[in-house]
This record gives sequence, C-alpha cells and structure tokens, in this order.
Amino acid sequence: MISIKVSQTAMTMYDLFPIANSFWDNFAIIIPEGPFLRFKTEEMKPTVIILCGIPTSGKSTWADSYQKNEYIRYHGEDIRIPRIISRDKIRLDTFGIKYKQNNKDEQLVTEIFDKMITLCIDNKLNIIIDNAHTVAKYLNASINRFKSTDYTINVKFFDIPLWLAYYRNITRRWRTGKWIPFNVIKRMKKNFKNLNKKDYAKYKL
Repeated sequence: MISIKVSQTAMTMYDLFPIANSFWDNFAIIIPEGPFLRFKTEEMKPTVIILCGIPTSGKSTWADSYQKNEYIRYHGEDIRIPRIISRDKIRLDTFGIKYKQNNKDEQLVTEIFDKMITLCIDNKLNIIIDNAHTVAKYLNASINRFKSTDYTINVKFFDIPLWLAYYRNITRRWRTGKWIPFNVIKRMKKNFKNLNKKDYAKYKL
C-alpha cells in the first residue's frame, strides 16, 4: 500500500485517488521539504537495527534522531515507525535515576525487555534495539532472535575514543545526574575492541 508523508502525518494514496488499491501496492510516496514528489519502491518487510557501542558513544542520540526522521507508513492499521527498545530506558522508567543494578531487579528488566520485543515481532513493527552489545554473546543473541523471523537485520557500530567517552560521561552527570564508573566504560571499550566486526559485515548498516 502506498503511504504519503506530510510532516508527521500519513494517509493512503487511495484516500487521495480512490481507484483500485492494487494499483498502489508496493509503492510509497515521500514528500520532502520542497514541493517535489519522489517515488520509491517500498518493501514491507520489517526491520530491526541493533546498536552496538560503549556508554556515551551516541547510540541513543542516533536512535532518537532516526525515529524522528523516519516517515510513517501504513500496512492495514500497522504504523511502521521504529520502536526504540532500551534496557537503560526500562531501568529509568521502572526504578528511576538512582537505580543500582542487582540481580532481582535486572531479571525484571529482562522480562520487560523480552516482552516488548515479542510484542513488536508479533505486530511486525520496525525496531531499534538500543543496548551496548559490546560482548559478542549478547550481540549474537540479539541477532539470533530475529533469524527465524522475516525481519531484515542491521547492526550499527558506534566507535569513539575512550577519552571522549569519559568527557561525555562527566558532562552528562552535570546535566542529568547519570554516572557510569570509568572502570566500567574502560572494560566495555576493551570488549568492543575485541569484537570481530568482520563477523557482522553482512548486517552492517
């Protein structure tokens, strides 16, 4: 079904031109900032983007920007804006800014996280998984979860120097109160370096 974007709202082409719906199948119209239209063939296969990087590397900022710039499309009643699923956001929404990790509460975070992904998969919604994934087994687990689905899998790496991560960690604490110990960031940076990026070349965004 064709969809059309004007700012952040959408309607089907059938609403504009009431002819056979089948005529518009597999196409989409995007209206950019200017007055011109451009057509593009639209594959309705859902997509998951798995983010990978140490804290303060820009994952969440990129995800928020991507979500705001993604156009709305309809397939039946399914709105295909990507859903951002983040363990950090679940922690913040559930326990607040002063949360200290412990096994019991992390189990609840995992249950909520898994349920959110399952709901998105069941409804074939586009997904952005905003977690660190600096350890291969966690990145592989996220990828493997979608291999048996019809999702297109993408992995996006965020690589920044350690000094910049430290600097951003300090300035973020001033702004928000959130703090990640330097030794944790250093350990995650080491894990990130040890990831063999070539293993994920076919998923790289």
